[in-house]
Amino acid sequence: MMRITRSVALALVLCLLFSSAVFAAGGSQDDPVISYSYLTTTLYDSLIADANALADAGKNAYAGEAFTAFSRKAGELNLQNARANTDSVYVQGRILLKAGDILTLAPGAQATLLAGRASSDSSNLVDITDGVKLDGGRALALDHRYMKNDREQGGLQIDSETAEVYVDGVVSLAYSSSTDYASLADALHSMGLFSGMTGATTGYGLEKSCTRIEALIMFLRLIGVEEQAAAYTGTHPFKDVPAGHWAYRYLAYAYSQGLAYGTSTTAFSPSKNVTAQEYLTFLMRCLHYKEGTDFSYKTVLNDVTTLDVFSSREIQFINSGSFLRNRMVYLSYYTLFGTEQNSGKLLLLSLVDAGAVPESAAVAGAARIIGVRIS
Repeated sequence: MMRITRSVALALVLCLLFSSAVFAAGGSQDDPVISYSYLTTTLYDSLIADANALADAGKNAYAGEAFTAFSRKAGELNLQNARANTDSVYVQGRILLKAGDILTLAPGAQATLLAGRASSDSSNLVDITDGVKLDGGRALALDHRYMKNDREQGGLQIDSETAEVYVDGVVSLAYSSSTDYASLADALHSMGLFSGMTGATTGYGLEKSCTRIEALIMFLRLIGVEEQAAAYTGTHPFKDVPAGHWAYRYLAYAYSQGLAYGTSTTAFSPSKNVTAQEYLTFLMRCLHYKEGTDFSYKTVLNDVTTLDVFSSREIQFINSGSFLRNRMVYLSYYTLFGTEQNSGKLLLLSLVDAGAVPESAAVAGAARIIGVRIS
């Protein structure tokens, strides 16, 4: 996947937030380029030491604020770097793009839209699959191969919230400021909380609907019990998730703990799509808000804004249109920065304490995001 100058952005983030003294050892404010090896040793170890010191001192609120600031600054700086970098590079492989991104192809470069929607930004693309020239503004067909002609300008613009494109040739990217769901998926994947899906082109399947069984698996990961669920040998009564199903043990564990309910006494409906309302109910349970007191399923869309878990703008957007896996990823990532009510810590730091997410993975994951929350 195409990701540009991320190591430099992470170096800046670590320096700004945690150690101006260490910054001087790796570079200067006029020349902030720091080697990747330096980043992953001195700076990285310094961050972990600071986080441990805060945790040992019992300063949960301060540690949470510092880590939230770290994630926010990482997103801002990564976005700044991504938008500033318009260099042409040779790419041969799948890349994840998002709404408003413009991918310019050099003459002879080829692109295939694998998922999502995109359109030609000029009349300089040729549909090799059908052997016709594509007019400017026309939609690209899925799985068709397009080649840039010998004119200087031309490429494609992403029209859906997320898209997957196979590229072979020299390209440049004009990076939009829309939400980068792929970077949030990268972050969750780095933390071991998101594994993608079988059959998805890049493994994430962000353009697909979120199903009940996928929502349940994410819930188990976010409460730190995935390993226990994967090792569980009990049973459940739902005939539509038979023994041998990839999620059988997860569902059996969740059922045994009173965490999963069927659509009937014998059916779970694993492939049924979930709504934003249903998924937010899962997330409020992750944070241990009291159901029936702090929130309810019927009012959860309002409750999450009243409790300042999400903003009204976030909920208005997330609840509009279909609830796809990209929106599930967005809500899951930012729930990690909500306060877990039993411990008073960020949910992410609680997962670190429980050993469900390694400290290094929490830091590395948070440093991968590009952009800021919807506001």
